[in-house]
Amino acid sequence: MDGSTPLLQVLLVCADTRLAERCDHAVTTELQGVEVTRASTVAAGCALLEARAFDAIVAHHTLPDGGATDLAITTDHTEPALVIISPRGSVNSGPPLIRAGAQDYVRTAHVESDLARSVRFSVERQRLREALRGANRRLVELAALDSLTGLANRRGLQDRLRVELARASRDAAPVCALVVDLDRFKDINDTHGHATGDDVLVGVGAVLRRIARSSDLVGRVGGDEFVVLLPDVNLLGARVVGERLCARMREAALDTRSGPVSVTCSVGAIVVPPKTDSVTELLGHARVALAMSKRGGRDRVSIGRIGRAPRLRRSPRRITLIERSVDEGRLTVHAEPIHDMFTGDVSAMELRLRSSNTQEVSTASVLAAAFNAGSLADLDLAYLQTRLDSLDAYPALVAAHISVFPQTLLGDRFQAVLDATQRATQHRPVVLGLNASILPANDAKLRDRLYALRAAGVKLELLDVGGGRGAVDAALQLRPEYARLSADLVAMAVHDPERVSACVRIRRLLSAMRITVIADGVDSAPAAAAMREAGVQWGLGAASRPAT
Repeated sequence: MDGSTPLLQVLLVCADTRLAERCDHAVTTELQGVEVTRASTVAAGCALLEARAFDAIVAHHTLPDGGATDLAITTDHTEPALVIISPRGSVNSGPPLIRAGAQDYVRTAHVESDLARSVRFSVERQRLREALRGANRRLVELAALDSLTGLANRRGLQDRLRVELARASRDAAPVCALVVDLDRFKDINDTHGHATGDDVLVGVGAVLRRIARSSDLVGRVGGDEFVVLLPDVNLLGARVVGERLCARMREAALDTRSGPVSVTCSVGAIVVPPKTDSVTELLGHARVALAMSKRGGRDRVSIGRIGRAPRLRRSPRRITLIERSVDEGRLTVHAEPIHDMFTGDVSAMELRLRSSNTQEVSTASVLAAAFNAGSLADLDLAYLQTRLDSLDAYPALVAAHISVFPQTLLGDRFQAVLDATQRATQHRPVVLGLNASILPANDAKLRDRLYALRAAGVKLELLDVGGGRGAVDAALQLRPEYARLSADLVAMAVHDPERVSACVRIRRLLSAMRITVIADGVDSAPAAAAMREAGVQWGLGAASRPAT
């Protein structure tokens, strides 16, 4: 052999030195460009298979720590062909060996005459089998993809929808969906032709990919209609993503064969019902919201509410109260201690907002009304300042945890946020909390602004952390100092040991990143006991302080 790379890599596993010499000689003499690597046990052979790629394994039927078929494993490198040297006189051993994973077998007495031929043909058959498997996998992938845009088609969406709904049920996490329809797409086809229309669809698919997280799924369900599946995102988060999409489409000039083309889109956002059986059913729910966007003038996002009529009827008095609360800022600051659930010590507090008339107007209603009015960032900034101004009433060494919306940090008034928090950090630790489900993915502007806040002494907290991938991705992206387990996950852990195990896994993962975990919604003794069992030290809620 010359110094070139061997054409065939063979792993020989045999504890019988004399038989190993016979096998090595038979293979290297009859086949050109072969390199033989030896091992004497199953353990040693498996270690080599994990470390290197081999085309074939030649193994003695009986080994000190197992049998030859124990080597019939698939590694990260490849799935090598397995040829077994069967014992002398074992007439009926061949078929069982084949069924156990071997490609061929050779009698001990026939090593010199048959082994090289068996290795060559087994490798060829294995390579053909792998090529066929690869082709079949590619066919399956293509069957789930839209041929024009490369996005998922209905079949791909259907498969993923089942998986995500099952995972959401297990992890108590929401799944939302956006249905996106291009505005006046027919006019583009009529004016520029269908080929240009296809270019527009490809460009829209590219925009959707850019705004989606790695855990999201973007699909085209026909014509100019697209779906974005959003695991671990609540309805407010879905609307934020939809608004971002509308803004990107509004700004984009899509490259087509007829030159740059601009197009807007209408979006319907829904929480996917847990018992949704098909993409068709999902579209049926979401198209109600989509129709609201179309009727409202297009280029906007509307939220669909499952189980309610398309037109929601609310008391005029209630609407007036919500609007008045938004206008007058009638929310008060309430400090809730964050306890060490083992000792009862308090080292931090959560500053929350409560309506001055909780029976009539909830904080969530006020924020939703502000969102619909387009003034959420302004309202959030005003309430942030209100909470910061209230800090003088509390002990100076106690850290203040305050939640904000990402839009507030991304808005034009970020400098006001920075100035206000920087002044507050001169007297006490300040922690700003961001909801994991509505964080934009890989947003460079958000990263820069969070860096500026950290430089000013502000710490970060990731809120509403559940069992899904989205919160883990956000933790890896932001590296916050704190993470808050969602109240839903804590409540389900009371009755479900699997949820306790999920909390243990989350705590270990976040602790490995040096993130302090806090449990939200610890409002009962069983909830506190479940969190202590999960090893979560800090808790927020009526029962987070241990009984004395």
